[in-house]
Amino acid sequence: MPLARLRIHAALTHPFACVPFLYFHFRAHGVGLAEYAQSVTIYYLATMFADVPTGLLADRFGRRQALVVGELVLAAGFGLFALGTEFTTFCLGQAVVGLGQAILSGPPTALLYATLAADGREREFLGEESRMHALRLAGTALAFLLGGVVVWCLGIVAAIGLSIGLHLLSAAVAATLREPAMPATGARHPLLTAAVRDLLQPQVLWIGAYYCVVFWLLRYCFHTYQPYLEAAQEMHPLLVGTLFALLNLAAAPCSRLAPWLVRRLGFVAVLWMMPLLLSGSLALLSLHVNLLALPLLFLHQVPFGLHWALVQDFTQRRIRQEVRATVLSLVSFLGRGVFAATFPLLGALHQSHGISAAYLAAACAGTVATILVLARAPRDS
Repeated sequence: MPLARLRIHAALTHPFACVPFLYFHFRAHGVGLAEYAQSVTIYYLATMFADVPTGLLADRFGRRQALVVGELVLAAGFGLFALGTEFTTFCLGQAVVGLGQAILSGPPTALLYATLAADGREREFLGEESRMHALRLAGTALAFLLGGVVVWCLGIVAAIGLSIGLHLLSAAVAATLREPAMPATGARHPLLTAAVRDLLQPQVLWIGAYYCVVFWLLRYCFHTYQPYLEAAQEMHPLLVGTLFALLNLAAAPCSRLAPWLVRRLGFVAVLWMMPLLLSGSLALLSLHVNLLALPLLFLHQVPFGLHWALVQDFTQRRIRQEVRATVLSLVSFLGRGVFAATFPLLGALHQSHGISAAYLAAACAGTVATILVLARAPRDS
């Protein structure tokens, strides 16, 4: 029963029905592309700086409570989007949504591992987390599709309302979850110090560095889709929702393949495959062959679906229960920090020399970073 409820919550974790249409909602209220990009930056900064504090609170007061609060905060953020009519309110909404995402960055997997560990089933984590991640992706895909239908019939504000309702439903499901008893560590146990100590273990630090590489490549790809999907601005809402749904549906079965691929190819071989696939696709995109764009966009969903469960499994087996959410938040913080610090550099290169030069630079940087990190792969990984 605990796992069944966790699976239901996973399917409802990211019901972002309105996300494919938010740019158009902002634009309808006079927000230009540059201002929209600024609001997205606010989202990333809010998520990055809230990651660690919210992880500490989850470890201190409970992961189940964090799931409830995170969903409620996301609902509030989307509420600001629905009510907003000017740039300032939309930026505030982005900050609140970023806070909600930060709250949810560590607790779901920490709670899953603790639930399995309570029954002595830790070795099943990779299979279970790959299933959970597939459910998250499938649930988001269905939300995107429903969002397209709602926008077509009722408009974007109604799709935002659908997202709010689904987040409230997710919070209600989270409230029914069971959390195993936390170990007695003392009321003033220095959680952050303990979490940093676990993070600085050579193997955990190594997988954190690997996560930064893959996260950076995936985020860079995602945020440069717009030039290739510019026509989507004039597409029917159903087609937009369907396209985003298909991308997530393509990633979902890839997540479920994680345990099988590790058995067939080996853990480190799968790790090599993901960033090199992304770097290679960016090199091909730098050739500016438009026919390649859509197939490569779907190809990106392979590492998008695979990477999460693999990184989580490796990390969870090497950290202590009482600091799980904090360590996972620290890893998330590292990934977002590296992306936030370097993305503007490629943006400047894009502006000065064109998107082909930026893609080629990203491909080279991704390849070099992959080699540097994976050359130091632990022998027992």
